[in-house]
Amino acid sequence: MATTIIRPISDYSISNWKNSDDGTTNLYSYVDEETLSLLDYAYSVDPSTGKELLFNFSDITNGIINKITLYFTVVYSGGYDENGKKARIYINSTNYDYTPVLVSGNTFKVEIDTNPNTSTAFTVSDINSLIAGFFHSSGSSKAVRAELYQYYIEVDYSSTPPTITGVSIMTGVGSITF
Repeated sequence: MATTIIRPISDYSISNWKNSDDGTTNLYSYVDEETLSLLDYAYSVDPSTGKELLFNFSDITNGIINKITLYFTVVYSGGYDENGKKARIYINSTNYDYTPVLVSGNTFKVEIDTNPNTSTAFTVSDINSLIAGFFHSSGSSKAVRAELYQYYIEVDYSSTPPTITGVSIMTGVGSITF
């Protein structure tokens, strides 16, 4: 088994978010760094509505996908609602939300073994069309500011087995050609 990291390459959906410079576009570029930076981030403050921030990701070329793990670093100010944060993937017009577990500090993760849309293992094609991100809803009128500093996906995969072609095997009753 091997792993590779894929990072956001563009925004897919922005609902009630801005970047640390108060802009509303290219938020992916504020959370895509390899080394966590506390200098740039995406944030949202409106507690009355859900806050969705979804990204498109870089591609992988081959492999048998074992699982994906979504990682994100988020900090709250103005209050905190543990139940409000979710890792979200979006497949075939459906949102799938996952409650993350704490890794350390303010970094969380969610491991997903199968494509929730098909209940089968993810494919390379699934990963290459994956839309994922973060969703937060405070569930109260208390102002909660969520600041998202980093987001990436670790893809756990096995090498693709080689395709055998042009081989003949002689058996006692004839031959089999691949």
